[in-house]
Amino acid sequence: MKVRSTLLPALASAVLLVASSCSSKDQPAPPTTEQPSTEGTSEAVQPQVLAAFQELASQAKSDLEAYAQGLASEGEAPLDLSDLEFEIADVETIQRVLKGNLQAPLPTNGERQVNEGLVQAISHALVGIYDYAKTKRVYICPTNLENNARLLGITDLNEPDAMYAVMLHEGAHAIADRRFGLRDFLAKAMEHDEDAGLAADAMVEGYAQYVARQICTKTGKLKGLESFTRSISAIPPVADASQRALLELQVSQSTFSYTEGERFVQAVADALGEPGIQQIFATPPKSRTDVAQPSWYLHPETRPQESVDWDPALGLVPGYAVAFPDMHFSLRNLSQPEVEAAVSVLGPAEAKEMAGLVQHARMQVGVTPMGERLFVVGLSSMPDAAGAARYIELSEKSSKLKDEAMKHQGMAQITSSEMKPIDNALGKGFDSTKIVRFQGQELPVRTILVAQDNVVIEVTMSNAVIDDGELMEMIGKVRQRSLGAAEDSAR
Repeated sequence: MKVRSTLLPALASAVLLVASSCSSKDQPAPPTTEQPSTEGTSEAVQPQVLAAFQELASQAKSDLEAYAQGLASEGEAPLDLSDLEFEIADVETIQRVLKGNLQAPLPTNGERQVNEGLVQAISHALVGIYDYAKTKRVYICPTNLENNARLLGITDLNEPDAMYAVMLHEGAHAIADRRFGLRDFLAKAMEHDEDAGLAADAMVEGYAQYVARQICTKTGKLKGLESFTRSISAIPPVADASQRALLELQVSQSTFSYTEGERFVQAVADALGEPGIQQIFATPPKSRTDVAQPSWYLHPETRPQESVDWDPALGLVPGYAVAFPDMHFSLRNLSQPEVEAAVSVLGPAEAKEMAGLVQHARMQVGVTPMGERLFVVGLSSMPDAAGAARYIELSEKSSKLKDEAMKHQGMAQITSSEMKPIDNALGKGFDSTKIVRFQGQELPVRTILVAQDNVVIEVTMSNAVIDDGELMEMIGKVRQRSLGAAEDSAR
C-alpha cells in the first residue's frame, strides 16, 4: 500500500525536474521503455498460480495471526484476523483500490484531487495493496510481480518467498489498520502539513516492513523480503534523460518511506518495545527530517536548535500570488535523498556531496490545478557559509548539465537557457531562465538561488507568477523573517 497526499499535475512535475535542486514528492511515474503487459487478469492467471497462491496466503495469514496473538500477550486486546482475505488481482483492481486509498484521507471539499495519470502509472508497478478505504482485503498482482522481475532484472521476484513477503507486508497494514485506524491516522497528519503526511506514510510503510521482517526472520524467508524491498528502489533501463530523472526522484521518495520508515520503527521498538509502536501511531514524527533522526524522537533534548524561522518566513510567500486565487500552497521538507536524486546528473560523488551539505530544507509549494503555474520558494540551511557557497556552485553545475542532457530529446526538453550571476544585497548566486517544452507546450521556468551566510534561498516559478520587483522584495523579506529564530535565541 502506498499512500500520498496531494498529487502534482504532470506539467508542474516537469517544471520541477529542470529546476536546479528542488524536487517534489508527487512526481508522476513516467513510462518505462517497455510498457508492462496488461494481460494476465485474475481469470487468465488463476489456473497457473491459484493453488500456490492459496497455500502461500494460508501460511501468511497463519503467521500474521500468530504475530497478532503475540501483541495480545503485551497487554493489548486480541486482534481477530480470521476474516482477513487475500485475493489475486489484475491491474485494473489494483488501480481502483489505489485510487480509493489515495482519496480516502484527503479533505472532502475537493480542494485536493488524485492525479489519475499517476494512479494509472503506479498501478502497473504495485505488486500488492491493502484496501484500507473499503474492502479491508489484501490484493496481490502476480502479473506485476512477473513484469517487475523482468523489467528490473530481479528474477527472485518470481519465487514464492517474494510473494509471501508481499502478503506479509500488506497483511501488516491490516494489523495496523485494526490497531490504529489508518484512514484517521493519515488524515490527521495531512491536516498538519504535507510533510507530516509523508512522515505518517513512512510510519505506515515502515511498520509493515518491520512486521514482515520479524515474521520472515522467524520463518526463514528473509530472501523473499529482501527481493521485494530491493525492487522498490530499482530503476528500469531508460534511455531518455528526463524520464530517468523523474524515475530517480520517484524512487528516492518511495524508498524513503520503506527504508527510513522501517529504520525509525525498529529504533523506537528497540528502545521502548511494543509501547513504542503504540506511541508512534499516537504521536508520529512531524516531518521526514524527524523520521531520518529517530534519536530526536526518543530524546527530544538532542534535537539541534533551529537557526532558521522556517514557517513564518515561508508563510509570506502565498501573499505574493494573490493574482492566482486557485493556486494551492503547501509546506513540506526536502530530504537529502531527494536532493541527491534531483541532482543525479552531477554523478554519484558530487550529488551525494551536495545532498550532504543540507542540514535542513523546507519549501512552500504553490501550484495551479492544471500545473501551468508553479511557485516554489525554499529555504535550506548549510553547516556554514562555505557550505552554502559550495551548494550554489554545485547547483549551477547541475543546471548546466541538465540543459545539455535535455536539449534535444525526451518527454521534457529545454529548448533555451540563460543564466546570470547574482552578487548584491540579497546574496551571491545565480538567476536562470529556461524554456521548457513538455507535452506540446512551451513555458518559461525561472530559478533564482542566492546564499547569505549559511542559508540558501531558492525560488522556482513558471509563467511569471510575480514581476521582478515583487520577486526581489519577497526574497529580501523571506530572508529577513527567517532570521527570527536566530535573533530570538540570541536574546
